[in-house]
Amino acid sequence: MNQIKRNYLKQLISAAYRMAFILSNKEEEELTVQEDGLLNAVNHCAEFGISDQSVDDIGRTVSVFTNKSFVGSYEYHEIFGKRYLVSTGTVVELNDEKYVVLNVMLKSDKQITLEVERNERIQTIQGK
Repeated sequence: MNQIKRNYLKQLISAAYRMAFILSNKEEEELTVQEDGLLNAVNHCAEFGISDQSVDDIGRTVSVFTNKSFVGSYEYHEIFGKRYLVSTGTVVELNDEKYVVLNVMLKSDKQITLEVERNERIQTIQGK
């Protein structure tokens, strides 16, 4: 997505949040179908931490490696989910397996790379 599209999407999300704030003072019976749909969409966006600022993360990926192999490339939301921080020791679930973050690297092109280790202990505890 190019920067112009990102800017318009940011404006659209910001306007939706402002409209939802105004509509939140209305009684549910007074809402039109469109207004109710807007409130529902904004509630879901808020639940998943989607804001005008999160538009910058669209299309960005995080590369994940173990010391032996490439695990995969994942969109930001797949790594961060509802977290605000991923650091050494954070447990992430990828491909239905748990990994512990050993190292976080940020490259000059803003690409994030995680070095992880498969955590057998977590698998065993949750398997009981």
